[in-house]
Amino acid sequence: MNELSAFAFAFGAFASLALAMNRHHLQAWDRPVHPRERLVLRAIGGVGSVSSLTVCVTQTSWPVGLVLWMGLLTAASLPVALVLTYRPRLVPVLAPAAWLIAVAGSLLGR
Repeated sequence: MNELSAFAFAFGAFASLALAMNRHHLQAWDRPVHPRERLVLRAIGGVGSVSSLTVCVTQTSWPVGLVLWMGLLTAASLPVALVLTYRPRLVPVLAPAAWLIAVAGSLLGR
C-alpha cells in the first residue's frame, strides 16, 4: 500500500510541475498560468516529490529507498506524459485524485 502512495505522490508532483508550465497550463485550462499560481504549483510539486521520497525511505533503508524512489519517479512520469499528450484536460482532474490516494494510502499504511 505504501508503494502505491509513493507512486501517487510522485504522479501528483509531476502533474503539478507540468501544470506550472505555460504550455501545459494552456492545454489544460485554455489560459496562461498566473505567476503566483505557478509558484504554488511548483511548491506542490516539490512537496509531492519529497513526500514520495520520504515514503520510500521510511519503508526501507536509504539505499533501497532511493533506488525504489528513482524507479517510481520513472514510472510516474510516463502516465503524466501520456495524459498530457492525449487528454490534457484530464490532468487537473487526475492530479487531485492522485493526492487524495497518496494521503489516504500513507495514513492507512501506518
